[in-house]
Amino acid sequence: MKGLTVNFMEEVFHHLDSNHLGKLVKIVPQKISGLSVMPKNASQSFKNRLFKQFLKKKNLAYIFKYISNGNFHDILVKDGQVYENIIYGSKEDFFEAIQDVKLQSPFSFYIYLIEQNDESVITNFFNDIDGIHFFREKALLYVKENNKVKNSNNNLSSHEEETTYIEDLQKKMCEMDKVNNTLLQENRKLKKKIEKNNNEKNREIQNLEKKYLTKIELENKNYKNSLNNISTEIYAAEERYDRLKKEIYDLNEIVKVKNIKIDELQNKNDNIAKLIQTNMNNKSKENDKKINILLIGIPGKIVIRQDFNFEFINPTTPIDDIEDVITNKNIKELWITAFQVVPRKKKKIIQKFESIVKIQELNDFTKLMNGGR
Repeated sequence: MKGLTVNFMEEVFHHLDSNHLGKLVKIVPQKISGLSVMPKNASQSFKNRLFKQFLKKKNLAYIFKYISNGNFHDILVKDGQVYENIIYGSKEDFFEAIQDVKLQSPFSFYIYLIEQNDESVITNFFNDIDGIHFFREKALLYVKENNKVKNSNNNLSSHEEETTYIEDLQKKMCEMDKVNNTLLQENRKLKKKIEKNNNEKNREIQNLEKKYLTKIELENKNYKNSLNNISTEIYAAEERYDRLKKEIYDLNEIVKVKNIKIDELQNKNDNIAKLIQTNMNNKSKENDKKINILLIGIPGKIVIRQDFNFEFINPTTPIDDIEDVITNKNIKELWITAFQVVPRKKKKIIQKFESIVKIQELNDFTKLMNGGR
């Protein structure tokens, strides 16, 4: 499964309600230890751990097939016919086509795409990870503008979660506005304080001048002492003024430092996102070079060699399902655990697939371990 499809499926999981997530918990081959039922009011951290389990290769392939077989078609009851009738060549065309249509939720289109049972339909529609982000933002905007938020267990996108997401964004904007308003108010207060101190300084100077003149007229003998007193008071007033100027300067420097930190954090986030994408691309390329091998058997707790892409399937799996895996996973070799597959079934498997793939019989799991081939 391509990296973009994996990103798309993760996006799908985030927009499934608890009812549909519970169905996936029950059917995935590789379950979380001790978990067979979706707990009520599951926390977001629990859901994130659940999504990580769903994204495991074997689980993801099983879930994709499960949804493509129509098991989540109830989500499309109200919107499916709309998708059949509209014409779209791109994400922009899609949202233009549904602009005047009242959908239950545009996120139900995810299920419609999966039900096409063709991975290329998904990758061609989204093109890249930015395409998925673009669709999500436009879909949330559609929900907000059309006031279609409903709390329903049969809806792909939990409208309550969408509303919460939008409200969170609005709260963050309000918080930013509050911070901005607080800074503006502090700035106004500082300006008023400076003006007040300037006025006080002017009044003090005027008073000092009056005192000075009075003292000259009345106490000529004490002229020098009076002059020193006035100079001291003027100096103190200037010191207060300088302190206020420094406080304003320090506040401006704090704002600059905070802005620099914000830019640094943004750059770090961008670099981390690029690094994650690069690692995903490299991993995808590395997997594409490896031979795909299907093992009919249960290897147990052993360390599997990494130089091949292994798919594992239960010995009791029907032959038709085995054929689907060989076709869908581009299997080149078929390994059969002779001691786990009944002879009659093993014979049928060999007869059916020996002309399609290379077949080997294993008497133990040595070949599955490093250095085993």
